[in-house]
Amino acid sequence: MHSPKKFRRAFVFSLLVVLFFIPPSHALTASASGECRDFLVHVEHEGEGCFDVKIEAPAEVLHRDGWKDSFFYVPNALCSGEAVVRVRMLDTDNAVASVKLRRNNTVLQAPLEIVQNCSVVPDDVFLPVVFIVAAILLSLVWWEMRRK
Repeated sequence: MHSPKKFRRAFVFSLLVVLFFIPPSHALTASASGECRDFLVHVEHEGEGCFDVKIEAPAEVLHRDGWKDSFFYVPNALCSGEAVVRVRMLDTDNAVASVKLRRNNTVLQAPLEIVQNCSVVPDDVFLPVVFIVAAILLSLVWWEMRRK
């Protein structure tokens, strides 16, 4: 009869051999490039065929017929081993997201980190604030000149 110690060693060795020699069934990578709210998600997959692509993030995704919630898959977005999906974030916070590929009953998933570099003061607010501050300063100068 074999000892439990020998059995354990044989089991661990066979598990390592199996994990080492079985190639991965897919290699899915994803990365995001962009500045603030507007990103391009680059997806690469080494498998054959076309896949629907889903970006799970608090965002909207550009489909052929316009912007849709990221809940929906973009049909046949990845067919040549790589795809670029345009994403519009709903807020300015960084997001830990994921990319999913779907074909028939097969779903593959990869993590995705979206780091936003948004300015603290939005550009559309800066100019009005400058005009308001300038108006206040001019009125103070006018008031002091009038008092003399």
